[in-house]
Amino acid sequence: MQFDVLDCVLGLRFLHWPILSINYFYLVHRGGYRWNWSPMATAVNTAGPVLLVAFVPSPAYAIVFAIAVIMVKVRSLRTLHRLAATSSEVGVAARQSVRIIRRDG
Repeated sequence: MQFDVLDCVLGLRFLHWPILSINYFYLVHRGGYRWNWSPMATAVNTAGPVLLVAFVPSPAYAIVFAIAVIMVKVRSLRTLHRLAATSSEVGVAARQSVRIIRRDG
């Protein structure tokens, strides 16, 4: 339950910037996108715990993996919170990038 709240807050954080969806968050912060929403991160965050629970007899590995994912999410939230404080510079760059994407298709 707590992880869902954390992930929801992080997932809706893109609304602070003028981007179309979370898929364009790399325009705002490449690291946050890479660790949370890139196709590889999504696959690892989804399949990692499932595979560990299914194929590893000890639950300790799945617990360690879940704690690591939560640590990444909390770190990302802290980074995005700081970034939102300086969003005037980032917002200008993101708006220019979104205009380029919309023009190109």
